[in-house]
Amino acid sequence: MWLLGKVMFTENHQTTSSRRYISIAQEIAEARCADDIIPQSWGSTVLAATYRGLCNACTLVSPKSSLLGCPLLLQLWSWEMFPIGRPDIDAERPFEANGFDDADRIDMPTFGIVWTRREGDDLGALYGGSRACKIPSGISILCYRDCAYWMTQSKIIFDVSVEVMAQQRIMRQFGSCQLVDPPPSIAPLPAYIHKYNRKGTSHSSTWWLQRVGSYVDEWLTATTHVWRHDEQFDPQEFDAYLQRYTTAARVRLIPPTDPAEAPPASMYDMYPTQSTAGSRQHADQMTSDLQDEVARYTRQVSSVPLLQPRD
Repeated sequence: MWLLGKVMFTENHQTTSSRRYISIAQEIAEARCADDIIPQSWGSTVLAATYRGLCNACTLVSPKSSLLGCPLLLQLWSWEMFPIGRPDIDAERPFEANGFDDADRIDMPTFGIVWTRREGDDLGALYGGSRACKIPSGISILCYRDCAYWMTQSKIIFDVSVEVMAQQRIMRQFGSCQLVDPPPSIAPLPAYIHKYNRKGTSHSSTWWLQRVGSYVDEWLTATTHVWRHDEQFDPQEFDAYLQRYTTAARVRLIPPTDPAEAPPASMYDMYPTQSTAGSRQHADQMTSDLQDEVARYTRQVSSVPLLQPRD
C-alpha cells in the first residue's frame, strides 16, 4: 500500500492511502508465483498519473499545494535530461561485473540505481549504449519488458485520468529522428475528457467506464498503433529543431544574462548551456540604468511648475 499510494501514485493525504489499491495490494501479497498476478502496464499508469499531476500543479496557487503522481520518476528523468541540479556521479568508474548477478536477469541495475548508488557525471540517454559499457552485467529485463508499448499512440490511463504521451515530440530520447514539425496526433484528446477527476463526485465504476472505456479498448491495438520511429537520429534535423524552439521554450531554463552573450543552440545540448560569468555584471548594469532613468524622470517632474488653481 505504501508503494502504490506514497511512491507510484502519490496523493495529498498525509496519513491515508486510497482504498482503490487494497485489492491490488492483496493480490500481490497473496500470490504464490508471478502467474497469480494479473499483468498490469504499471509504466504507462505511473506516467499518466505524473502527467496529470503536472497538469494540475500548473493551476494550483495555494502554498500548501503539492506535486502528485510520481515525483521520484520526474526527478530521475530530470537528472537524465537536464544538466541542471543533477547529482555528481563518477561516469568513469563502472559497476563491478559481479555486483549484480541474477540468472533470471530480473534483480539487475535500473537507471534509477545508476543515480542513487554511485557518484559521477553524464551517463547518456535513457537505457543508452553508454550505460551498457558502464554496467557490464547489463540492465534488468524488467526495464525492457514493455518496450513494445513505448511508441504506442494509445492514450495512457490512470484511474479516470486520460493522458497523451506525444512521443513524436521527444524522438531524440528514443534515438530516432526528431522532425522540426512533429506530426499531430491522429485522434486528439478532447478537453472535457482530460478534465475528468473524482473530486466532488460519487459516480459508480460503471459510470466512469462508460466515459473512458473506449480509451481502455485502444490498448488492444497498442503495439500496432504506434508512431513511426524507423529513421535514425539526424544531428542536422535536430539542430534545426533546436534553432526553431529554443527561443520560445528553452531560454527560460538558463540563468539570466545578456541575450547577446547567449550562444546558439547546439545539437550536442538537450538544452542550451552557457557561461554565467557576466550575469551579475549585466544585472548590475540594468539596475544602474534603471536608477538613472528614474532619477531623470524625478528631476523632470520636480522642475515643472505646479498648476495654478483656477479663479
